[in-house]
Amino acid sequence: MKKYIFAALMTASLLLFDSSVFAAESEVTPETQENILTVEEATKKAIDFSRTIKKNNENIDITDDGLSTTINQLNASSESADIINLNVKLKEAYKNIATYTANNEIEKEKLELDIIEIFSDIIKAENELDLFEKDIAIKEKELKVTEVKAAIGKISRSEYDSTVLSYNNSLSELSDKKKAIEKAYTQLNKILGIEDSEKYSLSLDISYEPLEDYDLDYEISRAVSTNQNIKDIEKTMEITKYQLDTYTSNTSKKQKEATYAQSTRELTDAKTDLKTSMTEQYNSVMSSENSYSSKLKEIKQQEKELDILKVKFNIGSITETELMKKEYDLQKSKYDIEYLIYEHYIQIRKLQNSNLL
Repeated sequence: MKKYIFAALMTASLLLFDSSVFAAESEVTPETQENILTVEEATKKAIDFSRTIKKNNENIDITDDGLSTTINQLNASSESADIINLNVKLKEAYKNIATYTANNEIEKEKLELDIIEIFSDIIKAENELDLFEKDIAIKEKELKVTEVKAAIGKISRSEYDSTVLSYNNSLSELSDKKKAIEKAYTQLNKILGIEDSEKYSLSLDISYEPLEDYDLDYEISRAVSTNQNIKDIEKTMEITKYQLDTYTSNTSKKQKEATYAQSTRELTDAKTDLKTSMTEQYNSVMSSENSYSSKLKEIKQQEKELDILKVKFNIGSITETELMKKEYDLQKSKYDIEYLIYEHYIQIRKLQNSNLL
């Protein structure tokens, strides 16, 4: 029997049922029981390995090294054209350092969400294997019943062959489910910078919290002032405006006017795109919350139906296979709502930080 922790969803009592909190662990095996990995630990490993962060840090160092030279040149310059060019160079350097630094922070949060998503993918793959094995167990019992029926002539040979084929097909697909787990672990090790096919006991503790008191228009206007892409465009416009105000060459002025006009259009498009992205993300969150509510009602109804079937099974009015099928359906719904909680959490995190969209 697999060892999972599913905070309250795994309780049999409807009164104790609470799917707002999900503390899940991946399958615990002798291979993974001593190799526990949390989101925090995995995120730190991913940040330490990140090629993007390393590259940004290198670019910061390179740009910073050039600042001293540019400042010395500026202090020694007396020609107005040189002073203007060096000031532009300084402004661009400061802009680039600010962008690299901000992008590092954005990348760190992206990596954390990537880790959460990969953790959930692994748990989902293991849960799907669990469901598949339950389905095989049901088909195995059905096959035994079919064998008896075939032996006493209650069903045709073709019906029996069809049941055998279905069972054998499931067995052959079992390896694909196991490969899905291997693939998810490979993805995790890749982002951690680990070449070995290492496995872990993963801990993922996510709470379901609906989005409340959210003013989309206000949040969009707030995001415009914090979005890094928009900041970069505005800074480019500021530098171009400085060039327009200081350049004397007509040719250079025309070029800068064109550049400024292009940046203005780019800024307008960026704000429009941000509004669209945030609206779509907000709608996705609302859709997930509706799905969560519907699935929660479905689970409660399935639990009631299962309780009734257990009574029927105990008095012998239904078969064990019928009971197992209802238990399977309930377990599948519990897994489904678990995935919804993970997905909803990631959606809200992205909605709260437009740089992650």
